[in-house]
Amino acid sequence: EQTKGYVVIATMSSMGEEVSARGKIMIFDVMEVVPDPEKPLSGYKFKCLYDKEQKGPVTEIDCILGHIISAIGQKIYVWSFVNNDLVGVAFIDTQIYIHSISVIKNFVLYADITKSISLLTFDRECKTLSVISRDFEPMEVYRTAFVVDGTNLGFMVSDSNCNLVIYVYQPESVDSQGGMKLIRKSDINIGAHVNTFIRTGIRIHDGSILGTTSASSLLHPSEKRHVTWFGTLDGAIGSFLPLAEKRY
Repeated sequence: EQTKGYVVIATMSSMGEEVSARGKIMIFDVMEVVPDPEKPLSGYKFKCLYDKEQKGPVTEIDCILGHIISAIGQKIYVWSFVNNDLVGVAFIDTQIYIHSISVIKNFVLYADITKSISLLTFDRECKTLSVISRDFEPMEVYRTAFVVDGTNLGFMVSDSNCNLVIYVYQPESVDSQGGMKLIRKSDINIGAHVNTFIRTGIRIHDGSILGTTSASSLLHPSEKRHVTWFGTLDGAIGSFLPLAEKRY
């Protein structure tokens, strides 16, 4: 199946208490044009293919399996871009207000402004979004991210109390109530509010991420782990790297 990449932008406009907030989804194509001889970097330009107002504020947007996934108020929609128009594929009602979405393969981790996190799965053939598990404890979430530790997958959350919390999905655990509840594995207070995450693969030969410690002494080349970088509201940048218990 042939695919093409686009630049997708989500907006929100708040006009005060008397008017309901609204947002837009805008889709741009990056076109190659004849550059200006005096400006060698002007060989590309944006062409707007879609620009329509939605029924509510578009608080988050991402891509999943070639589709667009967006959070509009308390609903999550999956769209397909066909003939320069968005066609609804699937949707699901959530709790209060969704403001963070993280996607890896067909899994969706979303954060509610007061109701912590939930894990969804998207079935492209059946065109459905389904809840796998969630955290039932209240939490004011700032941002979410996936933690990749080889074949294990964790879920990192930053909250309003300056904590970084890691959850896992363990349906075989008694505490998970048959897989309905995410298990809280660890947490740390870093003294600052984290408002963004980015996940990258680690270069085994590069020890700069761990300071003076050689990364090759901590990770084996067969261990496929990712580094989760985070940024705080007071201007700090940090990283999180899962390690085996023996090496720790």
